[in-house]
Parts: sequence; C-alpha cells; structure tokens
Amino acid sequence: MKTKCLMTSSFSIFLCLFSLFSYAKGDEPSFDTPHVVPTTREENENEEETLQGYALAASFSPQLKYHTQSQQDAYYLYRLHADAYHHLIAFSDNGDLVQLYDSSKWFVHPSQRYVVLQWVQSDELFIKPSASCFSPYRYVLYNRTIQQAVEVNLAAAPLFMGARTLTIINIDPYQRLIQLNDNTVWTLDMTGASFAYWNIGQRVLVGVNNNWHHAAYPQILINVDIYGEPYRLTEFYGYGVNY
Repeated sequence: MKTKCLMTSSFSIFLCLFSLFSYAKGDEPSFDTPHVVPTTREENENEEETLQGYALAASFSPQLKYHTQSQQDAYYLYRLHADAYHHLIAFSDNGDLVQLYDSSKWFVHPSQRYVVLQWVQSDELFIKPSASCFSPYRYVLYNRTIQQAVEVNLAAAPLFMGARTLTIINIDPYQRLIQLNDNTVWTLDMTGASFAYWNIGQRVLVGVNNNWHHAAYPQILINVDIYGEPYRLTEFYGYGVNY
C-alpha cells in the first residue's frame, strides 16, 4: 500500500514539474485565432480524433481519472444555483486555452488539451477546486454532460462591466453574507478566515464544491481580484436587498 501511494505521489510530482517546465519554455496561452465552439455535438468534426486523445490523456493523468468517474448527479442538482453552470464559447487551436461565456479564459493542462476540442456550447460545465495537493493547477473544468474533466488555471478574469460578469455589491460580515450584482445572496463559510480582503466591486465566479452532493456548503465563490484566485465554500441564501 505504501509503495502504491509513493508511486502515485511521485507521478503527481512529475506532472507538476512537467507543467512548470512548460511555463519556463514560454508555453503561454495564445488566443490569437480562437475557434468558436460547435453548438451541438453533431456539428463537432473533431469528436472521433479527440476521443482518442482523451483516452490517452486519461491513461496518464490520475487527476483526470478521479473526476471522470461516472457520477449520479441528477438527484442533487437542486442544491446548485444557476450561476454555477458555465458554458464554453471558444478555444484555441490546440486546446491550451478555453473561454467561457462570462469571458473568463482558462489555461488547460498540457496532457489534457485534446479533451476540450470535443466539447460543445450546450455542455454544462462546473468549476471545481483541484483535488490534488501536488498539482500546480488550482481548478478543474468538469463537463457534467459527458462526464469529462480537465485541470485548469485562470488565464484571464471576466471583463470589468461584462454582461455576464458577477461582482460583489454588498457585504454583511456579521451574517457572513455577500450579495452579487445579479441580486443573488450567498452565505460563506468563513471558518478561520475573515472578509478582510473581500471588497465591494471585486469580480467572482461561482463554482461547485467537490463534495457538493452532501456538504453543508455545496458551492464555492472564487474571488478573481485577489492574488491566487482564492475561493470560499458557500451556499445560496436567497434574492433581494432586504435579506
């Protein structure tokens, strides 16, 4: 058992070093000629090729295997607010960079770029925290529609004043509540933390907790205007100013 754990840890460290080496070589995300994502799977001409690439990526990535196990989500979807659902709008030539409808851009793990080339606009995506403490990628884009996932880092935050950009418009530190500009109110788990760095006007993304089926806080709020894009566990509280 110890040998298996040691091998898993060693391989995870190798992936980390590989990713850092890619950054060092100037493997920066390029989005000069973005491709618009097909609307439906029938329109996707790359599906057969990318399915083969996905199988290859999954065989080399413990993180990808972890997130692509079949999940029975349907019964628990009532726990998630509509803000947690994301959709792809464009990706770069080789899949190293993807853009969501809220205009945020995400840098994809090198060994998993083939995967996103078969995704379509109608697929439902969740942003989740990375489950690996060894990975240099902080988040995962999980395609709930077809049970696939890729490790990602935020490459560009949503635009200021963007049509789909969520920003903080009110904070109640005593009740641990945050109100966003779409009039949603969220209660945050601030155990061992404070609102010291959370301010009105900051942009946030709504994600999904890895244990959202049963956790007290099924979702997360990612603050993209704080260094490192930290997140807090959260639960949808309600609507309106007079909460």
